[in-house]
Amino acid sequence: MPIRRSLQFIAILVVLMVCGRFGAALYLFSLEDYSPVPGSLTYYLGLSSFIRHTPVPSDALTVKYFGSVGDGTKLPQSEVSYQVDVSKADAAWADMKRYADESGFSYKAGGLDASEQHDATLVKKAEFSSPHEGALTLTLTHDLATQALRLHMTHYD
Repeated sequence: MPIRRSLQFIAILVVLMVCGRFGAALYLFSLEDYSPVPGSLTYYLGLSSFIRHTPVPSDALTVKYFGSVGDGTKLPQSEVSYQVDVSKADAAWADMKRYADESGFSYKAGGLDASEQHDATLVKKAEFSSPHEGALTLTLTHDLATQALRLHMTHYD
């Protein structure tokens, strides 16, 4: 008799876990766009593992995560961004490109790794693709008003 009760308890627990995960997925779809906090359920279920494992320097300032489930033609995306010191920007850029390369993404050549001027924000951009993992965009923005640099790694999956 105790074995039967244990099996019933385990079965009920499994059903509750599946329902909880399904409910969390529905919650994400209702949000469409979200900014999860590391360690939260939305962080683990809403962001791609590539973004969750993206190396962020310990001295990075204002680390932010963003996710979107996509809508119509808009692809689902996960993003991590952080403020970087001007003196460390080139090294941070190189580290992020290396991480993309080591993760199986290929750099898409053709003038994409260039600097452009957009609405008072200086942009440095590189694009990557993978047949199995989707696409990546690496962007370094320079806010001319605050003189802050911000590095963005966006994964479209």
